[in-house]
Formats: sequence, C-alpha cells, structure tokens
Amino acid sequence: MTWVQTILDFVKNIAWPVVVLTLAFCFRKDLHYLASRSIKAGPAGVEFDPQRQLTIPPLTPGELKELPGLARTKVMGELEAELQKQLQLFDADKRLDLLVHYLAQSRLEQLFEWIYGQIFGSQIAALRSLVAAPGGQMTLADVIRYFDNVKSDQGAPYQNVSFDQWSAFLRNQRLIRVAGDCMEITDLGRDFLLFLSARGRPENKPL
Repeated sequence: MTWVQTILDFVKNIAWPVVVLTLAFCFRKDLHYLASRSIKAGPAGVEFDPQRQLTIPPLTPGELKELPGLARTKVMGELEAELQKQLQLFDADKRLDLLVHYLAQSRLEQLFEWIYGQIFGSQIAALRSLVAAPGGQMTLADVIRYFDNVKSDQGAPYQNVSFDQWSAFLRNQRLIRVAGDCMEITDLGRDFLLFLSARGRPENKPL
C-alpha cells in the first residue's frame, strides 16, 4: 500500500467533511444546472421540469480549482486529484449522494470517537448486556443490580458515583432510553457498538 493510499484511507474515514467541501466546490456547475431546472420550490419540496435537458459536464480528474479561504498543500492536492479520479467510477447523478453518505458517516464516526474517549468500560459492558438481552432491553432493577456489582468490584473510583450519575452519560448521548421500568439500547447505541467492533477499540477501559 502506497503512502498516498494510506493517507487516502484516512481521509475517507475521518476527513470527509473537508473532501465534501472541496468536491462540492468542484461540482458547483453541476448543482447550478440542477437548480436551473427547478420550476417550483415550497413546503412540498422542489419540482423539476422533465422537459428541460440536464447536461452535466464531465469531471476532469486532476483539474483542481482554487478554493478561496482554504489552503491546499501538495499532499492535499494529490489526495483531491485521486478522489476526483475515483469519483469517475460512479455515475454523475450518484456522486452527490455518495459524498453526502460519506459526510454522514464521517460525522457519526467523529461523534463515536468522542464518546469512546469519555465512556467508562462498565458503561460499554452495560450496552453489550442490553444489546444481548431480548428486545434490547432490561429492567431498571437488573441494570441497577449490575451497577451495584460494578461499584462493589471497582471500589474507590465508584465511591461517590450514583446510578443516576453513571447512567446519565448513556442517556445524554442517546445510547440508551428509559421507558417505564425498563432500560433499552437505542439504534445509536447499537451503531456505537458496531463502530467499536469494526475499529477494534478495546472495551475494558478504566471504570
């Protein structure tokens, strides 16, 4: 694997917002042509005139335009050129959806990286227990019992930590929800666990 490919993989997984802005600028003519076909915009959305021909000019790989306010190093330029080349593998009408997909993925991964930096190992273990439980939920009594066992095993670090404080982080980050006398894992919580598995992140963190 070349160094360019290595950095490219990093950009694809982590720095897509920058890439999206770059390519959105490069595709501004495409977006202008699409907007020119708009005949009505309102609460129901935007309608397009099917009688008007949409012609999207081909992207010229390696043709990098100046981006006001954004610095481009030599390495960044090489990555942009390579990404433009890769976009040629997709139909022109799918490129914007592709970029939006990777932007959403990048934002989710950035959120999960931040959560991973803050979360306790015992909280990850609780999420694992929830996802393995029928329907992805457990009674609050069972979760409190789990917390009490953790508190007993861990000792000093949990001396002044209450169950409400411990579970608040999971609730505030929308990884779990409390419904009646049950606690259940959310879709975001499930995706977070998938992220940990895919990235091989250690789950036996302190606390």
